[in-house]
Amino acid sequence: MIDNKAIVTSIGACCQPDTEKKYHMIKGVDLTERGAKIKAELAEYALNNVWLRQQLSQNGINVHGTVLCGILNGYRQGPQAVKVLDACEYILRKYTSAMERIETGTQNGTR
Repeated sequence: MIDNKAIVTSIGACCQPDTEKKYHMIKGVDLTERGAKIKAELAEYALNNVWLRQQLSQNGINVHGTVLCGILNGYRQGPQAVKVLDACEYILRKYTSAMERIETGTQNGTR
């Protein structure tokens, strides 16, 4: 008899971020921390990775979903990861700024 619970548990363990992994640093920048901040902002505004991928694509950066997840979780590193993280931070700054303007009622300079 196959133990489905054991299979699901082992699959789930593979998909969870490794809490003991070392942080990747490029020029003193903690890529894992940057990815965590981006994920937290996405959650704060109820946005998902699909939305982020669409925004990246509109800004000329095409990235596969699994690659984006790897970058945000700190598994992928290098100049390409830094480029994607920079673009994600830029997109979220624009989005946050727009949301703040809407919340304060100052969109288009009107109140």
